[in-house]
Amino acid sequence: MEYCNECGNEVIAGSKFCNSCGSAIHKKTPGNTSTHVNRKNVSATPSLKVSDKKLIRLIKSKWTISFIALVILGFAALYTYNRYFTLEGEAKSVVASYIKAIQNGDSTSDFKSIDVDDFYNVTDYKFIKASKTKVDTIIHVDRSDWDNDFFVGRTFEKTYEKEKEYYRAIYEAKGVGGKVIAEDDDTMTIKTGLQHDKLMLLYDLQAVNGLGESVMKRTYFTLENDDYGKNMEITEINY
Repeated sequence: MEYCNECGNEVIAGSKFCNSCGSAIHKKTPGNTSTHVNRKNVSATPSLKVSDKKLIRLIKSKWTISFIALVILGFAALYTYNRYFTLEGEAKSVVASYIKAIQNGDSTSDFKSIDVDDFYNVTDYKFIKASKTKVDTIIHVDRSDWDNDFFVGRTFEKTYEKEKEYYRAIYEAKGVGGKVIAEDDDTMTIKTGLQHDKLMLLYDLQAVNGLGESVMKRTYFTLENDDYGKNMEITEINY
């Protein structure tokens, strides 16, 4: 096959002129293997392809970086939600605050029921697992609590007996399903007819015993909402 030296199109064998552009066809002579090509008509496609590839790589790299950033942000948001905005996350936060208070020698009353004894000095801890159940919500109307509330003006009932009647009326009202399950002169226990979440968190605690020895204890923290279902607190510690 023969090709035009000017436009590069194929020409009819033996032709003296190109049937596409009309340029004269220069025959190759023996020993001369060079071919004249008009640079003006040579396409710059190869260099454009290189540029296009670089541009594509750049775009892909930006999309990749953006995707990775979104994934990281997604995991961060999920971690934050699980850490602070779920019941398990709230319970973990209470336990962590309780342990920190012990380590700092601060009061732990904000994180546990008054009948829960404090754990001894904790140096380190590791969360293992959590479980959750629903339990009946039970409240206690105590004379000592009414005395304190009346003294600081948190109740309008003039006597403890009227305080008990107030709570009895609320929870034994039709449709609530509550009832008094125990009563004496100083306390009244009411099963409210409502339920709340009870969580059990298992930890490995490293602590120092009375002999100054470092020991490892597998410990269960039981946490429930307070009587009004607003704040999570530790109600039991077993190890």
